Amino acid sequence: MLLAVVLASPVALRRGAQDARTNSIEITGLKSEYPSCESVKFTIQNNSKTDIHITVYVENKVSGSWIDGSSYAINDPASLYSKTVRIDSIKSSKALTLFYDRCLRPNFVKKEDDKAFRRRIGEEDKYAEHQGMPTTQRVRLELHEDGKSKISQKLYSQPFVRTADESLIER
Repeated sequence: MLLAVVLASPVALRRGAQDARTNSIEITGLKSEYPSCESVKFTIQNNSKTDIHITVYVENKVSGSWIDGSSYAINDPASLYSKTVRIDSIKSSKALTLFYDRCLRPNFVKKEDDKAFRRRIGEEDKYAEHQGMPTTQRVRLELHEDGKSKISQKLYSQPFVRTADESLIER
């Protein structure tokens, strides 16, 4: 079966390697660029005739390869603090709005307070810009068959860039 992808402005999903079922999924609200710690808000619209079951992650582009960019599923922020991840369902013709806070400090980061954690992210973005390779991220949707843990398909948004937020960086 082939996945039908609805192009959405400004960012469209790209099909993953597997085509497990027919769905139309649209992602809207992503911009092409965000400051270091700006929260990312976007909506996943299920335009298919069946319910879909998803988990959502953010990936970073590092040395030409995509790797996990968040330590939790952004559809389940509580997964930042636990080992289990909730799978969300989106009913046919319904939508799910999500937020991704890149600067949400995990509990396991003990050496830094929130301000130092945010400053480090801003400094990393500034360094990446100076190297000519700005920090780039994308959203990864994992579709699950009938809400089970097995992933049937992965979909990816167009990449977006993180620009250094100078207000985070102490001089």
